[in-house]
Formats: sequence, C-alpha cells, structure tokens
Amino acid sequence: MADLFTRNSVPLMDVQCNWDDVIRKPGAKFWVSCKRRGEGTVHGTLCCPSDGTHIDNCFTLTSVRQRAITVDCSGAQYSATFVCPTKTLQLHDGKLLDMDVSPSGALGVCASDNGRLWIWDTDTGENRRILEGHVMDVLTCHFFPSGMVVLSSGMDMRLRIWSVQDGSCPRTLSGHCGAVSKDGTARLWDCGSGQCIDTVANLDCPINSCSLASSALACASAKEKPPEPECGTSDKLLLLACEDGSARAYDVSSRKLLSTFGVGNQPVTTAAFISEDGILCGCEDGNVVKFDLRKTSESISSYTIGAGAVCSLLYMGDGRVVTGHGKSTSSPNIWRQSSLNPQSS
Repeated sequence: MADLFTRNSVPLMDVQCNWDDVIRKPGAKFWVSCKRRGEGTVHGTLCCPSDGTHIDNCFTLTSVRQRAITVDCSGAQYSATFVCPTKTLQLHDGKLLDMDVSPSGALGVCASDNGRLWIWDTDTGENRRILEGHVMDVLTCHFFPSGMVVLSSGMDMRLRIWSVQDGSCPRTLSGHCGAVSKDGTARLWDCGSGQCIDTVANLDCPINSCSLASSALACASAKEKPPEPECGTSDKLLLLACEDGSARAYDVSSRKLLSTFGVGNQPVTTAAFISEDGILCGCEDGNVVKFDLRKTSESISSYTIGAGAVCSLLYMGDGRVVTGHGKSTSSPNIWRQSSLNPQSS
C-alpha cells in the first residue's frame, strides 16, 4: 500500500473568507492561497478589475459573477470556483462543533463547546430554543426523521434526546465510559426506555465518526427478525471511521463485522456512504480514499486534498461530495466524486 497516497494529489485552494465584500470595493484586494501535499503554499492577492481578469503571482481571476468567482493557479495547473454564502448567521458566542438541518429544511440545530445546543430558523436565523443539559463540549447533533426530535452526544459520556417543541430532554442515554464513541464502542439504543439494547462494536481504538445506511449487503447477512424492542435494523450497515487507520462496516442486525478497509497508519477521521456498495474515507493527512464494500483488498482510488485533515464528508446524492478541513481552510469544498475535481468552495 506504499503508493496508495501518491497516485493523485489534488491541491487545496483557499480564499479570504469575506472576499465577496472586498471585491465590491474599487482597488481593494483579498488574499488567495494554494497548497499541494509535499510542496510549499503559494500566496497571492487579487482584486476585481474593470476588464474581468486580474493576475497576481501565479493566480488569475478568470471569472467574476454575481455570487461566484473562478481562480486559476498556473503553478499548480489548477482551477477552483468560490461561491459566496447567501446568508451569514451569528447563532451563539461559542465554538461551533457540529450542526444539522431538519428534513423539511425549516430548522437547524448546532452544537457548541459550552454545553449548549441551539435550535434556529434557517430562513431568518432566529433562535427558537436553547437546549441545556450537557456538561462540557457537545460533539454531535442530529435531527430525527420527524424533524421534531434532536439527538446529541457530548464529552460528558452521554447522549440526550430533545424535544424541539418545548426544549425538554425526556431521555438521557448513559453507558459510554468516555466521550461518546471515543471509548471504542458503537451502541444500539432503545430511545423509548433509554436502555442500551446491545453493543454493535467494541474496539480497542477510538471511533471518530459513524454513518448508517440501508444496503442489500446487510439484508444478505440477516437471518431472522430481531427481537423487540429492536426494529428497523434488518437492512442497515454501520460504517465506523477509526483512529487505528481503518474503516469498518458492520451489519447492525447480526452485529457482524462485514468488511475492514485499511488506509495506512493515518487515522480515519470521517467516512460516508456514496452508494449501496461504495464508501469514501477521509484521513488525518488530507487523503480521501474510495472503497468498494464488496472488495476489501484494495482501494478504487485515492486523492490527497491539500495538507490538512479531512474533518467531515457529506455525499450530496448527485455525484458531489462536500469536504470540511478544519483549521487548514476557511471554507468547505464541493467536489465531483467521479474525478474529485473541485466544483466550488
């Protein structure tokens, strides 16, 4: 696997976060940078000229539209399109650690490092509810399919189930012996009673993220209907991104480990399903690796995106993938997963 990460190296281009404000001011400049793994970062400054093009160092501003610009970097033979946000919301004064949007798109929830969660209106940005109960950082938050219930997990070793309507916490799930899943366990819970039904995985390394999806691979291994109160697990696969440099796929119903995918000695920081039998793994060293769930011997493709850790992956369902890179860049990036060429950031 020595050449796994050298086959493709994709630069990561970054831009000043308020470029869309700066570009409207005559003569004002904003910075731009480009980084390829193993090479130094190239820096430059650009402004919006009257003829629509501007060159600085090896950067060229090739296109200026109402809400987007395209920048070429000749040194890296690379081009990226940057799209400005439609709205900026100041939701709270803590550090944003996670967020989710309800299935209807009407509400959002965000988790912070001060033990609180905020429910907010995605149209106006108005805070609807503040959810208090966690101690220390709230690591993750997710809406239930109904959009009226939120699940959160924290550094306090607990998961909490919240009512969006009144902000109450009817259930607290206790059982982890460390920050949720950092203790190496993936657990199946009965939300009604708050009891742990079973431990699906018990690893000797921290679990950095998990993803759940329906798959015929799970159906093939399921032998019988699970006993009550367990339900809805017969076709589910659980994908775990692990600190030991592996991603592991479990059949939730049978609790069996179906596949293990190795990416080397770098932690897998995040993983996501891109099809019924395809997954992407994001790594601490900036690699994104594609695997086929049916073939664990080798990866389909591997790309290095910039130089920082890939902190999050989101498959958009139309062939595009969103990657977040923590402190290494100020913006998320959108890529075509077929070639991993950048679409916007």
